[in-house]
Amino acid sequence: MRKDSQLKSAWQQFLSSEIDNYPQRNWCDVTLSLKQSLVSTCGEKQKLNRNEVSKFVRELLKHLNKAFYKHAYQRYHKKLACVPVIEQQVSGRLHVHMLLEIPDYLSTNPHKNAFCRSVETTAKQLVWCEKGNNAQHLVRVIPDNTHAKNWLDYILKDIGKDADIVEIIHT
Repeated sequence: MRKDSQLKSAWQQFLSSEIDNYPQRNWCDVTLSLKQSLVSTCGEKQKLNRNEVSKFVRELLKHLNKAFYKHAYQRYHKKLACVPVIEQQVSGRLHVHMLLEIPDYLSTNPHKNAFCRSVETTAKQLVWCEKGNNAQHLVRVIPDNTHAKNWLDYILKDIGKDADIVEIIHT
């Protein structure tokens, strides 16, 4: 077995077991397209790289954790479980996929859908998030753990090649 496939297999086994260990969790799948460069106020062009994408994901999660866990985020370090993956298209464009936990207290479908809308709205407020007609964002409720595992398989498809897992956050 090649090293790439061993790494992918190890991640899939670990993350699938985490989903199995917490069957009560609700999940959403997230895909966010990003601006590939920014022009600063002094006219310098900054190209998007994996480090900037990682910062973007951390900032997004910080905003979401503050919004949905409020004081528990700051006092008790309560956080949304998240598996973010940076992926690079053949064209070189970077984007983000995530398996993101929906807080327990938002267990009904209208609340889950509102959470998904909030994720997209919050992401669009950040500097690297693509806005306008070029934006291809998708945030959807995952109906069950089988679909969550299927989403994991999809986002981990390039692990060990070009994709990076930014950070796995456990609550």
